[in-house]
Amino acid sequence: MGSDMDKPMFDGALAEPGQAMQFGIIGGDDALAELVGSIPGLQVARRAEPGGTEWRTVINPTLIDALLIDVAPAWRASMIQDALAVGVPVLCVGALANDPAEVAMIKRLAGMGGGVVMGWYPWLFNPAFSAMNEIGGMVGPVQAIRTTTHVAAPLEGADLIWSAGADGVAGVLEMLGGPPEYASAEVIEGGVLLRLLYKDDVNAHVELRGNRPPAESFAVHRDQIVMRWTPAGGLRLHPPTHNFAPPTDPGEQIAGVDPGGPEMAVRTFAHMILERDPQPQILDFATDVVKTLDQCVKSL
Repeated sequence: MGSDMDKPMFDGALAEPGQAMQFGIIGGDDALAELVGSIPGLQVARRAEPGGTEWRTVINPTLIDALLIDVAPAWRASMIQDALAVGVPVLCVGALANDPAEVAMIKRLAGMGGGVVMGWYPWLFNPAFSAMNEIGGMVGPVQAIRTTTHVAAPLEGADLIWSAGADGVAGVLEMLGGPPEYASAEVIEGGVLLRLLYKDDVNAHVELRGNRPPAESFAVHRDQIVMRWTPAGGLRLHPPTHNFAPPTDPGEQIAGVDPGGPEMAVRTFAHMILERDPQPQILDFATDVVKTLDQCVKSL
């Protein structure tokens, strides 16, 4: 994904008083709307749920300057395409669509009109993820990546992959510099396991399970250390494990990681709009995420 992930967190207001950037939000929850409204220079102008036709009234360039969508995968492509058709920039949580052909259409629409489309993968805006790259890069190349995502929704198979797999896959693609040589999925107890294989036998496993208490982890295995992040434990260093198994020791916590997270993602998107810089490489990255997920779905 490159340049957008390397930008520092933007401080200060994004607009002059009385000239706030107006956001439309489709889906999501109150916390998402409160996040946008809490950033100086941004304001939530319209909100709608994805069901029915009400959401179409939100995509109105006379009422909003930007659109944020957080809805089920099957809804995303049509919303993004509608927004691009009228010149409204889009920030989408997760995979842009559940069909590579739909993403190809999004790319064509964005290319014709200089449209801004950004996929929002929360792990990539987690400061611990940047620390993994910076610190880990000093101790040797990545040998394997192991991620887990558990969700409360009773999802399985392809639905679980499209709904919950984008963050882990995006993290792997960013960490390893692009899409894998080969991607597949297999059914496991309560979920699916995505296998991404890179050159030199570097591999990544993205474990997805539904109908469970929400849980996340991201572990990068290198020759000398394992760096693992969880929401509860933060970023920790562990000794190498046999066959890249999950660490079992408590590890050593890495302190002093700069703040970031959701606000950084929204600010990055807002600056793309203000600077009139669509950054097509971000859309290329989002396309690679969808293609990789699609390969996994087709292998089930």
